[in-house]
Amino acid sequence: SGGKEQSTTMVMVRLIAALLKEKAIKDRVVPIVPDEARTFGLEGMFRQLGIYAAHGQKYTPEDQEQLMHYREAKDGHMLQEGINEAGAMSAW
Repeated sequence: SGGKEQSTTMVMVRLIAALLKEKAIKDRVVPIVPDEARTFGLEGMFRQLGIYAAHGQKYTPEDQEQLMHYREAKDGHMLQEGINEAGAMSAW
Protein backbone atom coordinates (compact mmCIF):
# COMPACT_ATOMS: atom_id res chain seq x y z
CA SER A 1 0.00 0.00 0.00
CA GLY A 2 3.02 2.28 0.04
CA GLY A 3 2.42 3.27 3.66
CA LYS A 4 -1.11 4.53 2.97
CA GLU A 5 -4.01 3.38 5.09
CA GLN A 6 -6.46 1.02 3.41
CA SER A 7 -9.93 -0.07 4.34
CA THR A 8 -10.42 -3.62 5.55
CA THR A 9 -12.75 -4.15 2.58
CA MET A 10 -10.05 -3.22 0.07
CA VAL A 11 -7.51 -5.43 1.83
CA MET A 12 -9.96 -8.34 1.73
CA VAL A 13 -10.63 -7.83 -2.00
CA ARG A 14 -6.88 -7.81 -2.68
CA LEU A 15 -6.41 -10.94 -0.56
CA ILE A 16 -9.14 -12.81 -2.46
CA ALA A 17 -7.66 -11.68 -5.79
CA ALA A 18 -4.20 -12.89 -4.71
CA LEU A 19 -5.58 -16.27 -3.59
CA LEU A 20 -7.34 -16.68 -6.93
CA LYS A 21 -3.97 -16.34 -8.69
CA GLU A 22 -2.36 -19.18 -6.72
CA LYS A 23 -2.52 -22.33 -8.88
CA ALA A 24 -2.40 -24.69 -5.90
CA ILE A 25 -5.57 -23.32 -4.26
CA LYS A 26 -7.48 -21.14 -6.74
CA ASP A 27 -10.05 -23.85 -7.52
CA ARG A 28 -10.92 -24.07 -3.82
CA VAL A 29 -11.50 -20.33 -3.33
CA VAL A 30 -15.17 -19.48 -3.94
CA PRO A 31 -16.15 -15.89 -3.15
CA ILE A 32 -19.66 -15.81 -1.62
CA VAL A 33 -21.18 -12.33 -1.85
CA PRO A 34 -24.52 -11.58 -0.16
CA ASP A 35 -24.90 -8.25 -2.00
CA GLU A 36 -22.91 -5.14 -2.81
CA ALA A 37 -20.23 -6.89 -4.88
CA ARG A 38 -19.77 -3.75 -6.96
CA THR A 39 -19.64 -1.54 -3.87
CA PHE A 40 -16.82 -3.65 -2.45
CA GLY A 41 -14.85 -3.70 -5.71
CA LEU A 42 -15.51 -7.34 -6.59
CA GLU A 43 -17.13 -6.68 -9.97
CA GLY A 44 -13.90 -7.55 -11.77
CA MET A 45 -14.45 -11.13 -10.64
CA PHE A 46 -17.83 -11.36 -12.43
CA ARG A 47 -16.17 -11.73 -15.82
CA GLN A 48 -13.05 -13.51 -14.57
CA LEU A 49 -14.79 -16.22 -12.52
CA GLY A 50 -18.39 -16.11 -13.62
CA ILE A 51 -21.28 -16.18 -11.19
CA TYR A 52 -22.61 -19.67 -10.64
CA ALA A 53 -26.06 -20.22 -12.17
CA ALA A 54 -27.33 -23.79 -12.54
CA HIS A 55 -28.89 -23.03 -15.93
CA GLY A 56 -26.37 -20.46 -17.14
CA GLN A 57 -27.09 -16.91 -18.28
CA LYS A 58 -30.73 -16.77 -19.41
CA TYR A 59 -30.91 -13.02 -20.11
CA THR A 60 -28.79 -10.21 -21.47
CA PRO A 61 -27.38 -8.12 -18.61
CA GLU A 62 -27.80 -4.35 -18.85
CA ASP A 63 -24.06 -3.84 -18.46
CA GLN A 64 -23.09 -6.33 -21.20
CA GLU A 65 -21.10 -3.72 -23.13
CA GLN A 66 -19.02 -2.78 -20.08
CA LEU A 67 -15.62 -4.30 -19.37
CA MET A 68 -16.74 -5.64 -15.98
CA HIS A 69 -20.16 -6.97 -16.91
CA TYR A 70 -22.35 -9.33 -14.91
CA ARG A 71 -21.72 -12.86 -16.21
CA GLU A 72 -23.57 -15.94 -15.01
CA ALA A 73 -22.39 -19.41 -16.05
CA LYS A 74 -22.99 -23.08 -15.29
CA ASP A 75 -19.31 -23.33 -14.40
CA GLY A 76 -19.28 -20.01 -12.52
CA HIS A 77 -16.94 -19.91 -9.56
CA MET A 78 -18.53 -17.10 -7.51
CA LEU A 79 -21.77 -17.17 -5.53
CA GLN A 80 -23.82 -13.95 -5.74
CA GLU A 81 -26.63 -14.36 -3.23
CA GLY A 82 -28.33 -10.98 -3.65
CA ILE A 83 -29.79 -9.19 -0.64
CA ASN A 84 -29.74 -12.34 1.42
CA GLU A 85 -27.15 -12.53 4.17
CA ALA A 86 -28.74 -15.70 5.59
CA GLY A 87 -28.48 -17.33 2.15
CA ALA A 88 -24.82 -16.39 1.91
CA MET A 89 -24.13 -17.92 5.32
CA SER A 90 -25.98 -21.12 4.43
CA ALA A 91 -24.12 -21.31 1.09
CA TRP A 92 -20.90 -21.28 3.06
